[in-house]
Amino acid sequence: MFAKTAHALAVTYNELWNQQPELHGVTRQAANRFRNYARAKGWPPPAAWDDDVIDDPAALPEWTGCCGTDRGWWMHTLQKLPMCELCEAAHERWNAKHRGLEKGAFQAALMKSRASASSRGSDIAEDGRELMRLGHSYDTAAGRLGVTLNHLQQELHRHPARPRGRSPTAVGKKPPEPSTGR
Repeated sequence: MFAKTAHALAVTYNELWNQQPELHGVTRQAANRFRNYARAKGWPPPAAWDDDVIDDPAALPEWTGCCGTDRGWWMHTLQKLPMCELCEAAHERWNAKHRGLEKGAFQAALMKSRASASSRGSDIAEDGRELMRLGHSYDTAAGRLGVTLNHLQQELHRHPARPRGRSPTAVGKKPPEPSTGR
């Protein structure tokens, strides 16, 4: 590829990667049809690629933020995302490690592993709030996160914002009394 072509592609990508087609004259039906087509082909959304590796032919998309772990496998499974090779291998390792457990212990470990993937909703809400704090609209934030607008709004409702700088366990607790200096 010529340098001029590579530069033109990079400029175009940077202008379009987070745009919602519906805001630029594409019908909702056509946009959904192409999103479904991309999903069926296993094509990851732009947010799945790190800027540092997007040009590397050997790079792999980061579908879940946990790819290469058993948690990532569960996130793929529960969210019906195309399964990546790293997560498939991680789940095979998890199964091999736990194969010798008794049935009840195996089921408990399996459910614990599955539950580890459940923070995706709170992550979407937290990341969406950060994008909107930076001035992005709901539509743009949803697009950048690779979710629908409805999904983002549901997660924002399910996972209310925590006060900044406070841990989840500290929320709702009375602050410590000030020191008297004695």
